[in-house]
Amino acid sequence: MTDYEDHNADAAATVAKVLRLTRQDTLAWEATADPDVLMAPFKGEYVFRLARFFEEADPCGGVSYGLAVLRGCRAVVSFLSGEFSKTRDLQIALDEPQSKAPSHEYFAELWKRAFYRANRVPEEFERVNQLLDSELNQAVASH
Repeated sequence: MTDYEDHNADAAATVAKVLRLTRQDTLAWEATADPDVLMAPFKGEYVFRLARFFEEADPCGGVSYGLAVLRGCRAVVSFLSGEFSKTRDLQIALDEPQSKAPSHEYFAELWKRAFYRANRVPEEFERVNQLLDSELNQAVASH
């Protein structure tokens, strides 16, 4: 294995671990002032920074993602979703070697789960549904 292949496998393992912890709702993702950046503190020493980039040159509205591991104000390592597009490293790291999903879909899933956690979407969705139920019950009772 070359150094490049080792790096890709290590990078994929890191992304896979962050996705697994996010799937388990273990990482406390937080919204930032930039709507396209989310942060998750990790063990008091590190921070994961997840960013979404809109590719303006893409007429179909392409999106790419970046994940960085920060220590203080310094990036220890960072990965772009496109780095995994020509390999199966991410699928293998997630123990899904037979998956047909492109690596970009794993980053999109990571973004969606992190965004929901950071913005408390499930809680807000539940609250809206409670308000709708209440309104419907009132409408039924008044008829």
